Amino acid sequence: MSIEINTDVLSVILYFLRYNRRSLHSCLLVNRLWCELTIPILWRDPWTFFYRLENTSSPSVQNQPIKLINTYLSLLPQESIIELQNNGINVPIYQYKSTLNYPSYLRGLDLDYLNRSILRWHYKYNEKHSTHPFQKAVTRLKKFCKKVTGRDDSIETTNDEDRIRYDQIHLICSKLLSLFFKESPKLSLIRIKQKKYEIPFPLFENLVKLDETKNCLSYLTGLECVDDHNMEEIYTHLALNNTNISQIMIHGYRNTSSLANLISVQKKLQKLYIVNVSRVSPNDYWTTPGVGLELQRKAPFITILKLEGSCRFLELLKDFINLKEFSLRCVHRNSCINNNNNNRLLVKAPKLINLEKFEFECDHKYEIKFIVDLIKSTRHLRKVIIEGSRILDPTNYLNLKSLNLPICETRKSVSYLWMEYNFYPPSEFLEICSLYKKLGMLKTYENISSCKSGLSPKYSLRLD
Repeated sequence: MSIEINTDVLSVILYFLRYNRRSLHSCLLVNRLWCELTIPILWRDPWTFFYRLENTSSPSVQNQPIKLINTYLSLLPQESIIELQNNGINVPIYQYKSTLNYPSYLRGLDLDYLNRSILRWHYKYNEKHSTHPFQKAVTRLKKFCKKVTGRDDSIETTNDEDRIRYDQIHLICSKLLSLFFKESPKLSLIRIKQKKYEIPFPLFENLVKLDETKNCLSYLTGLECVDDHNMEEIYTHLALNNTNISQIMIHGYRNTSSLANLISVQKKLQKLYIVNVSRVSPNDYWTTPGVGLELQRKAPFITILKLEGSCRFLELLKDFINLKEFSLRCVHRNSCINNNNNNRLLVKAPKLINLEKFEFECDHKYEIKFIVDLIKSTRHLRKVIIEGSRILDPTNYLNLKSLNLPICETRKSVSYLWMEYNFYPPSEFLEICSLYKKLGMLKTYENISSCKSGLSPKYSLRLD
């Protein structure tokens, strides 16, 4: 006897699997209803499934970005396909065209990964591949020389072949971006991370001025961006679109005035992610007119704060009085704090009464006392994750008794990582760990290999 599940309930269940591609693919095969509900979830932000491809050896997985571009190209109007072919671009023609309009499901757009995928696609279908080992070695040497001299071979061309390749990739990007803005009723999240390849950014800058693009971007609630003066025009036009951005991730620091203006007009900003901002003092960042000052004004309204490679900004934690989730991840082997006191973290832990979730992952030296004091000040803490073994004050391990159940009845899970070769916790602390383990609330790791799968992935803004 089959059991029917309410469609709304099933939609909620599938939504919780939105970042588990393997499970979603299995859901496609259950029946027609499951397939209809799963496809929009799979295609709402397809770029998130490719973030770890560089570390994946499977050829089938490596080809998935190419298949993605093939799918989008197959949905282009016939006149666009003809234009691509007239410009020397070999576009695979399939006998059967998809009946689903995949771009209409798009809610997240990643300009960097769009360009990476197009480059892979172009390399497979439109570039002559040398089979002679010597010629391959020469090609690699040329690319290495360009990299050393600071020349970007995606922009600076040295011969006609390079110019043709650049123009072709530019045209493909243009057609796909136009397709996305035309077919997608709204884009909720855009990632603008300027890396080596710069082709999509001028295109996006031009497209963002169009009326149909403005309508699409008026629903924007999430922005991952680079604080860079090259993005001035993009941020200026985004600020004019009456966006209600609730989450923003900022990479680096150049104090871009248009980005500051964009932040200032947001009325619902609640989630803030700061990545690799370490070359400016927290006080200067927080008080200098511009990006930092605008964020300082929004601090009382921020409920989720994540810092990556920016642990100096712990000094500013006291301004986030309504924080519910806080995460610090620093993969630098040397402290982000430049002082002569053995890299000690001389920051007083603030009182974050409303904090519910705390994650701490640090590769350089740190003091456990800061963590202990921070935890003690909370009243509603439910989840604690601590990863890092380079402890400066191991005697303060015993103070982690404050994590004990009678004191924090709402605590749901605790995770702690240490390395035996560096430090072994005292017996009293291990007794606490034993209690949590029996209750299924604690994960401990004794070496880096056993915890590798549990380490946090690189921060990337996600759709809610």
